[in-house]
Amino acid sequence: METIGLHHVTVATHDIQRFYNFYNKLLGLKLIKESMNIENDAMKHLYFGDNNGNAGTLLSVLEVAKPFTIEDCSDEIYAYSFRVPTDYSLYVFKQRFDAANVKYETVIKINGKHALPFYDCDGRKVYLISDELNNGIPLGEPTPDSTVDALHQILGLGPVFLKLSNVMLTASLLTQVLNLSPATRYMLPSFNKEVQVLQSGLGGNGGEIHIIPYERTEKSKALNIEQVAFTVSREALASFKQKLKEVNIPHSKISDRKYYETIFIKDLSGIIFEISTETHFK
Repeated sequence: METIGLHHVTVATHDIQRFYNFYNKLLGLKLIKESMNIENDAMKHLYFGDNNGNAGTLLSVLEVAKPFTIEDCSDEIYAYSFRVPTDYSLYVFKQRFDAANVKYETVIKINGKHALPFYDCDGRKVYLISDELNNGIPLGEPTPDSTVDALHQILGLGPVFLKLSNVMLTASLLTQVLNLSPATRYMLPSFNKEVQVLQSGLGGNGGEIHIIPYERTEKSKALNIEQVAFTVSREALASFKQKLKEVNIPHSKISDRKYYETIFIKDLSGIIFEISTETHFK
């Protein structure tokens, strides 16, 4: 019983059309499905991903009624990243960002791989990370009609970053209950702190959670990034459900999200994790 990599990240946006323009037109992600928000059918729910909408490549986007600002706080999903094939792909996106007047920072190294931090249309920090030196979970499939050349397209989710005031608490859930394994540690320049890397499945960029120790703030859990999900088999989903019940960790029933089944898990930090089955968009 194990998780086999990242599945999706869920984010919120107040301006769904602006979000679509940024992620589809500029970043080149394929719009896999447009549906309504299950919690509020007046709001839209979009899925972006690779050509087939494979698990591990998905960005789930919920439209929300009220505008929000990106706030600095502890105990949150701080950022997510996207995988591109090579180091040169980062340069290709820098050119696109320059042409569109998108804010970005200097290329850095994340766990030994080159990465380009940038800010999306809602002001959240996102990383593009190169797969040139990566091993582990393979990239997704290019989209033929993307605005980005197939050689440089975004082809999957990369490491997801958590800022935690109590690292041991959340790391215990991830390793002892969801069976992620400790992989390595490294220094992240913008925080000047040692980051702990936990690995799901075959690991590499497509299966990593990066935990940043962070002093507790009065406000915790920003609303702009809602959840991060891991991929599991249908059989493992039922087994995990039983395990969560046995160790008394707050979780939902198995929820049918139309295109996959999922369980929501609430960590004591307030962060929501999901475990989700393979997708079936077609």
